[in-house]
Amino acid sequence: MSDAEAAIQAANITLWGAIIVGTLAMVGTLVSSVIAPGLRARAEAHERRENARLDALRTIIPEMVTIALKNRFRASDSPAEIGELLACIVRFELWLDPNEAVIGRIVRNGLVMAHPSSVSSQENEQATTAFTSATGLLPRWVRGQLAPDDFLKQYNKETGRDLS
Repeated sequence: MSDAEAAIQAANITLWGAIIVGTLAMVGTLVSSVIAPGLRARAEAHERRENARLDALRTIIPEMVTIALKNRFRASDSPAEIGELLACIVRFELWLDPNEAVIGRIVRNGLVMAHPSSVSSQENEQATTAFTSATGLLPRWVRGQLAPDDFLKQYNKETGRDLS
C-alpha cells in the first residue's frame, strides 16, 4: 500500500468516526431535549395522580369509619343512614385500583352491617370481629404497609371468613 492509499484510508476512518460521533451527539441531544422531559412529565403526572388518590382515600376512610361506627353502636337500620354509609363506600371504591378491588369487598363485608335488635349474640360477635378487623387493617393498607393480597389474608385469618 502506498502512502497515498494509506492517507486515503486514514481519512475514511476519520470521516466515519466523525459521522458516528456526530450521530451519537445528535441522538443524545434528541434524548435529553425531547424524550427525557416527556418521560419526566409523565412520571410527575403519575405521581400527582397517586398523591391525589391517597389524599382522597385518607379523607374518605375516617369519614366512612365514623359513619359505620355511628350506625353500628346505635344499632341503626335506618335506610337513610345505611345509604349514607353505602355512598361513602362507593366513593371509597371509586379510588381503588383494579388490583385493590378485594379491599372494597372487605370494607363492604366489614362495615356494611344492619344491626336490628334481634341479632343473636353470635352474629353480633362475628360482625364486631369483621368490623374491628376491617377498620384495623385499612390504615395499614393506605400507609403502604399491607398489599391487597396480604390485607385479604389477614382479614380472613382474623375473621375466620374466606372472601377470596
